[in-house]
Amino acid sequence: MKDFGKVSSGFWVSDDIQPMLDRAKLMALYLLTNRHGNLIGIFKLTRGYMADDLCWDRSAVQKALDELVSNNFLTLSERGDYLCINRFMEHNPTVNQKQIIARLRALTELPDTLPMLLPEAVPVVQRVLDKRNYSALSKGILQ
Repeated sequence: MKDFGKVSSGFWVSDDIQPMLDRAKLMALYLLTNRHGNLIGIFKLTRGYMADDLCWDRSAVQKALDELVSNNFLTLSERGDYLCINRFMEHNPTVNQKQIIARLRALTELPDTLPMLLPEAVPVVQRVLDKRNYSALSKGILQ
């Protein structure tokens, strides 16, 4: 469980958020900042938790999720309750080396079966690793 979530002010004018209905925008913001999430935007969260946290009925939750999926903001697993915020890094950028290490730690907490449950998450995982490799390379060059 994370203590807080930071969201770029560009969230509201981003191409993947701006055209959505208000309820989908609120769901997107909730997914970026909720207490069940993590620093990489790939986590398990049931529709029941979403409904309880937002005080919505399950059909409203599903409708908002469907819009987020159709706008490529979100990918949901067909089996299980895993989700992947496709551009999580853009909405919640890494600001320091400690955060990169924490993101790598979050990767180790994902189940080994994630590529089967949610194959679309693999590119997001790769971006976390690429960010770490770039940071390590930059640090080595600069020192």
